[in-house]
Amino acid sequence: MLVLFIWFAVSLGIAKSPRHILLLSSYHPGYNWNKQIVPGILSVLGDEIDLVIEYMGSERKTGNLHYQKLYELYQHNFEDTQFDVIITTDNEALEFLFHYRDLLFPGTPVVFCGVNKYEGNLLKNYPLYTGVAENIDIKGTLNAALVIQPNTQHVLAVVDRSTRTGQIIRSLLDETIHQFEDRLIFNVLETNDFATVFGCITALPENSIVLLMNPYLELSGSLIPIQRSTDMITHYSTIPVFSMWDTFLGYGIVGGVFADGFSEGKAAANMALSILQGKPVEDLPVINKGTNSLIFDYNQLERLNIPLNKLPEESVIINKPVPFYIKYRKWVWATILILVFFNITIFFLILGIRTKSRAETLIRQNEDRLKLALEVSNTVLWDWDIIKGNLTFIDNDMEKTIQYDTWEQSIHPEDREQIINNIKMHLLGYSDDYRAEYRILSKSAQWQWVFAAGKVVDYDSQNVPVRMTGIQLDITERKLLERKVLEVSRNERRKIGQDLHDGLGQDLTGIAFLAKALERKLLSKSAQEAGDISTISSLVKQSILKTKNLARGLCPNDAESENLPFMLEKLLLMTSETFGIKYSFKWNQSVLIADNLVITQLYYIAQEALHNSIQHGKADSISISLYSSNGKVILEIRDNGIGIPNDAQEGLGLQSMKYRAELIGAQLNIKKGIDEGTIVSCIFNN
Repeated sequence: MLVLFIWFAVSLGIAKSPRHILLLSSYHPGYNWNKQIVPGILSVLGDEIDLVIEYMGSERKTGNLHYQKLYELYQHNFEDTQFDVIITTDNEALEFLFHYRDLLFPGTPVVFCGVNKYEGNLLKNYPLYTGVAENIDIKGTLNAALVIQPNTQHVLAVVDRSTRTGQIIRSLLDETIHQFEDRLIFNVLETNDFATVFGCITALPENSIVLLMNPYLELSGSLIPIQRSTDMITHYSTIPVFSMWDTFLGYGIVGGVFADGFSEGKAAANMALSILQGKPVEDLPVINKGTNSLIFDYNQLERLNIPLNKLPEESVIINKPVPFYIKYRKWVWATILILVFFNITIFFLILGIRTKSRAETLIRQNEDRLKLALEVSNTVLWDWDIIKGNLTFIDNDMEKTIQYDTWEQSIHPEDREQIINNIKMHLLGYSDDYRAEYRILSKSAQWQWVFAAGKVVDYDSQNVPVRMTGIQLDITERKLLERKVLEVSRNERRKIGQDLHDGLGQDLTGIAFLAKALERKLLSKSAQEAGDISTISSLVKQSILKTKNLARGLCPNDAESENLPFMLEKLLLMTSETFGIKYSFKWNQSVLIADNLVITQLYYIAQEALHNSIQHGKADSISISLYSSNGKVILEIRDNGIGIPNDAQEGLGLQSMKYRAELIGAQLNIKKGIDEGTIVSCIFNN
């Protein structure tokens, strides 16, 4: 187990250790080709790779002596370093490793890129080598130049043979010249001297082109950067300059078929990663087909008056001015969308303003109508903020806000408790709405009757009422009229009762006397009809009794009308005599009622309740109680009938009872008994 643990730990350490790659570049870091090919390599290799970059500087020194010096330097620098893969750029680095790889880095795989004129047998004697060949297309560049400059006769080719890459490029140029010798006259200039190159270019005839193949020029013994030297040459030249490396692009070159250094570096790095992942070098064949593109500089085409329609179809044009719409398409659409948005916003604002204006006009009209309606109907709207306690009244004089406590104190003392209880019952959810008739102190310090109705219209998150609204209607005139109607009704009842007693009663009494006298005569003669006359006499007596009872019910004696207990007990007695029912009467003698109106209405409520018990409840036993409880006087009528149905319709008698109760400020309750019958209770302040 210990051995396995050590083996696992060592394997894990190896797996996590970084892999080492050496990037050996033929030229110095500022060389433009390196600025393309090296970023391509770096775009593939991640942070887990330990990458060491060495620049050979072969653009200044080359040959065996230079290679020997580099060997000694690298032997000193890397004597303790083992690389997993070596990547080279351009021909010089690859030739250097052909000589010294086995001495410096024995057995290390090599991946090359940027190598010109690659031949299939190049790696015959060099195992563990593969890579990406660079194919500069001199022929393609010349063909493109002839397409756009068909009258071309002379070609000036500037070549540098001081480097191995330059020598290979010269050999490639020689092969290409043979293919165009029947059409073009070539002049090959092998020099680094800027003045010589510039002088030759400016001396060329108009039907000439320049093929720039020299990466570096010298002025007074100092190297001039490629960009600077290219720009100096092309700036004063009217002759089109072409090349095969996009290093020159943007500095006066018209165009050419350009090698893509970034893609070459990327492809070489992917091959190196495959080797690190364990793939044999032999399974990675050399990529011999480069990625070249035909590219032209729009600015130089314009400068030299070369029309765009002469360019080959596959051409890529750089620096071409982008049409305003294409260049700023996003901004154009953004501006259009913003303008459309603003226009739509303005439209809806105008529409909203017009709608608001119409709404305000309608509101003013409705306010006028409401004000007129409130004034005509003598109605007040009210809105109660339950949380803040603000009670707002809106009438024809519009708004007035008071505290709820102030309004409560303005209610008549006899009505206040009942009204507050009704409101509380609605707030607690025991009723669908709030309705009440009560007296309240008016602005003129007079008591006026009002009808109020309202409902909770807003609740908080805990379902607690926070707002209630409704109406208040002045019903003082109606109440006064009702009193007059009751007075008239009472007087009419008295008159009818008097007429029954004095008229029909006296007539029936006379008939009774005559029937009695006739009965005596028939008895003295022993006539058979005497029995029939006796029956008629008995029926007349019963009619006289019922008439008297009906008269007493319609018109109690004035002496009796101030004694409610006596009137109620007498009412029970008459009902018992008439309908043959059992009855009982209970009266708490501490209850004294002095208001004649209250006595009269309570009497008629009891009378209507007795009638309902016998007529509809089929009762044969009725009791009446008159007592006090919690400062209230209660009149209660109980029977043993069938009880009031749950779906009973509210008839004229029930409406009359409720109306009479409301008239004296009483609360009327009608419900089924616990076991049987019906209980009618009238509760009021005495």
